[in-house]
Amino acid sequence: MAFHEFHSQQQLKIDKEVQSIIDKFEINQVKLIKLCNEYTDSLQTFKVNHLFGTGQEAGDVVLAYLQRPFFKICLARVNFNNSQILHQQCNKISQELFNSEHQLAERMCAYTLKFLRLYLPHLYDTPFILPFIVQDYPVRYYSLPVKYQRLLQLAGIYNVQVKVTSESLASLNYTNYSTYFMGASKNINLIASCFIGETYCSCIRVTNSKAGLLDFRIPLTKLPRTDFDFHTIDRFDKLITSDHISETVRNCLIFLHSRRQILSKYHSLCDLPNCIKSHFKLDTDTMAHIVLDESEKLSIANLVMLQQWELETNTNDRQVIKKIVKAVIKRSATLSAIPIVVEIMKHIKHLKEQNETFQSATIGCNGSLIEIFPDYNKYFSETLANSPLGPDIAKKINVTTNMEAIEIGGACLVYQ
Repeated sequence: MAFHEFHSQQQLKIDKEVQSIIDKFEINQVKLIKLCNEYTDSLQTFKVNHLFGTGQEAGDVVLAYLQRPFFKICLARVNFNNSQILHQQCNKISQELFNSEHQLAERMCAYTLKFLRLYLPHLYDTPFILPFIVQDYPVRYYSLPVKYQRLLQLAGIYNVQVKVTSESLASLNYTNYSTYFMGASKNINLIASCFIGETYCSCIRVTNSKAGLLDFRIPLTKLPRTDFDFHTIDRFDKLITSDHISETVRNCLIFLHSRRQILSKYHSLCDLPNCIKSHFKLDTDTMAHIVLDESEKLSIANLVMLQQWELETNTNDRQVIKKIVKAVIKRSATLSAIPIVVEIMKHIKHLKEQNETFQSATIGCNGSLIEIFPDYNKYFSETLANSPLGPDIAKKINVTTNMEAIEIGGACLVYQ
């Protein structure tokens, strides 16, 4: 009896500690409204109608898109009424290559040339443009709104990539081309939305969370942060990236392990597997399997953590990890909705000044977590309803996803 009482007390202690961590990631309605109001004057937006071409642009464009660890090459056909992807390949690049700018550039170029030989051998005699949509490069970079600058300026990597690309293409007699870097994926996504259909604003959630064409460089000091958050660049969008989610979850697990609350099999931090000891090893794909597991003992979560992370867990460990992941993901979805809320608030204010009423809005979204976490859209919609917009306005907002928006938008941007 004494043993059972002791065990129950220990479990209550664990539950209380875990709940205290989860509470730190909770953004209640009061906090949400405060954040939305604080950011209303901070967002710098640009009129969409002034940024696009005639709508008659058309042609085929080869694009190369890097989003760690994947490198995608595609052939996109630009047509205002029916832009589409004709061919595409997705290649996974080993994490080690991201430590070397030159090796990464060479590998990207090798994949690109393979794609060209397979699908576009006629380009030997035809001028073509090869833009690189760059994201998650291992160097610092900045990008300006499309209105002023559509090329991504990279410190160091730009000349490396252009040089490697030029040398490699020339070695295969591809000479009639131009290559450049193109960034600001939020802009690319919005352009795609406008070419595909009527979309009011655009949001690439998690990867970059922004509404419309925004210069959203708001200090993180205003955002709700915890002791478990990964210390990263002072930008809003970086707080909710997949890498940040990975590190935040990892820090939570290390803390709970240090408190002897989980992973008791491992006696010290040194005994923990590499996925816990090293940065950026807890991938969100595996986290998605954990969250989706509804079995009593989370047997699927057990299997994937063992296979992908080499992490041995008991049922209690898995339940705790699932709760932590869900809490961090929910905060990410909530924060990613804030720019959209603020943009629509400004739009409604503008309509009132024109004696008009808000009818509806469609938000074009893109992002890896949308694909792998089914609840992400649910959390996003809940945020819209709990925000200053209110549930009635939220019902008039249609959230759509188009996972080809990056490629199509990049192709359209070439013709701007």
